[in-house]
Amino acid sequence: MLPGGRGVVLLGYLALHRDRTVARDELIEALWPQRPPPAADASLRSLLSKLRGALGHGLIEGRSELRLVLPADAWLDFEAADESIHRAESAVARQAWTEGWAPAHIALNVSRRMFLHGHEAPWIAAVRGYLEDVHMRALACWAAIGSAAGVRAAADTSA
Repeated sequence: MLPGGRGVVLLGYLALHRDRTVARDELIEALWPQRPPPAADASLRSLLSKLRGALGHGLIEGRSELRLVLPADAWLDFEAADESIHRAESAVARQAWTEGWAPAHIALNVSRRMFLHGHEAPWIAAVRGYLEDVHMRALACWAAIGSAAGVRAAADTSA
């Protein structure tokens, strides 16, 4: 079972930055952006121990610099939204309407979820802002695809 509160925030930060190692000082800043507790390193060590226990052996590598190592087929919402909006926008730009429908749908649905609901930090707010932008871009793609489908349907019925 995942450790609640800051443990979830820790997992979220490591997942968001899984493409690189993260220093302990950076994690402390991410977990306690206003003011770290007096024994921040000990608190982090405890959270990491609980998180390692919940995730299983080998998913969090390192000691002074840490990295979340997930299987190659791991699916993370944030990454799916990011990749999908790029695919949707590319399809819309090429007027490949049917090709853009599914990625626009994924970006739209994922981006409307609240990232780390109930938790606040500057980096969390930045991710939420990015996801709001993705949501607006996905809506634009969805509208373009729907409009093109409507035009095509109207042309088909008039022929």
